[in-house]
Amino acid sequence: MAARRPFHATRPPALLLLTCLAVCGRAQALPEAAATAEAFYYDQVSARIPRDEAPIASVAMARLIIALHSARKLAAQSLCNGNWPAAGETLQRIGPFLSPTQMSEDSVWIYQSLQRAHPLACGQVSRARFFQEMTRHLPAWISIRPAGQTTVFNQGAVQARQRTAFARR
Repeated sequence: MAARRPFHATRPPALLLLTCLAVCGRAQALPEAAATAEAFYYDQVSARIPRDEAPIASVAMARLIIALHSARKLAAQSLCNGNWPAAGETLQRIGPFLSPTQMSEDSVWIYQSLQRAHPLACGQVSRARFFQEMTRHLPAWISIRPAGQTTVFNQGAVQARQRTAFARR
């Protein structure tokens, strides 16, 4: 079994802080130069799992993994003639942790990950098209940004052009 290579950012503590600020909704206050350009080249999964759907972190993680697996399978059936596209190695994972700004009954579990991008086994289907289709089958609390893209997909729609610690225009 190959040893895992860690995600190499220029300043890991700063990346963690920027990510926390980004997912907590305060990323707009950060200068664009603070974004980590290296993260742009990896697939990013972001989730804000409602606490009423997952009372503890392990349940939140399980719900997330099951949702991503099911959505990937349905997208592969739809676009790739059932060929299962390889999922990239997870290089960095943050969470799940409770949102520090919402310590109440309405709080959410925050999760973000960067995964190594692998070629899809889908012929002429682009990464953007595959992940857009995949998000059609995901709950609203999960968003995906494909590697090399600034576009974030949520439930099959373009959510926004991302300007956070993980992606830069």
